[in-house]
Amino acid sequence: MTSADRFYRKVDKEGPVPEHVPGIGRCHIWTGCLALGYGQISYDGKVRRAHRLSFYLTHGRWPVGCVMHRCDNTACVNPEHLVEGTQLDNIADRCSKRRSARGERSGQAKLSDDEVREIVHARDMGVRATDLATKYGVTVRYVRQLHQGIWRRDITRRSA
Repeated sequence: MTSADRFYRKVDKEGPVPEHVPGIGRCHIWTGCLALGYGQISYDGKVRRAHRLSFYLTHGRWPVGCVMHRCDNTACVNPEHLVEGTQLDNIADRCSKRRSARGERSGQAKLSDDEVREIVHARDMGVRATDLATKYGVTVRYVRQLHQGIWRRDITRRSA
């Protein structure tokens, strides 16, 4: 059995039809190993992402840069759903579809949404930024920027 045969045995071509992208047909779902939602397979002695291998098997070359999913289904390996692009293209695509982690869902967030609200309210009541920074383990500058609505605008935005 060839590596390509082994690849296609792990593909279910009866996946969902993405409603947000008309006319691209069904997703081909990777049924093998998944890591962080992306298919994985050993190919040529290396562990590869299944969607990148699908691109390779279709185009006869490895993609340069990223392979993006038009269907937004990370387990999909349908070549019709895959588009080659740069990392900047991938970031722009993610942001345009509002899939970036924001607020407390961000891996870099130090404060919960409730803590941000508490800080903004406390500043409104006259509590010093230095005291709040010490209490919440952040910088004075960050406390002031939260209060000004520079960061975490989804929470700190004032109603007019």
